[in-house]
Amino acid sequence: MSFALLNRGNKKNTLYDITSILSYEDRHLMNEYINSNTMELAFGEGSPGLLKKDDKYEDPEWYFEGPKDSIFGITFLFGSPILRGKNIKTTVMTTGEVTSMFISYILKEIEKSLCLSDLRKNSG
Repeated sequence: MSFALLNRGNKKNTLYDITSILSYEDRHLMNEYINSNTMELAFGEGSPGLLKKDDKYEDPEWYFEGPKDSIFGITFLFGSPILRGKNIKTTVMTTGEVTSMFISYILKEIEKSLCLSDLRKNSG
């Protein structure tokens, strides 16, 4: 199963907060390791938040296309990560399994980026 980062201008509207679908473990991992800094390190600059800088959605957002036209987003509310999505139902897996695979993908990309960042620091 693969996920692809969407172009900044290709952001999909009407995504729903699906954080509650996550297992306790995935929610804990998301809160512990996913923030706007680690997302930017792994995926580059995100799209500007939905609202003004002085509002609750000031952090950038990242959107991904998943299997069968599903869309996932990592956004932040008061600095806490929120998983958003739409069209995530598949005939092969439960929505919980698909969201878990997405969080695993995000965490692996963050881990790779952090390792590369550490290597660059140590070699310089």
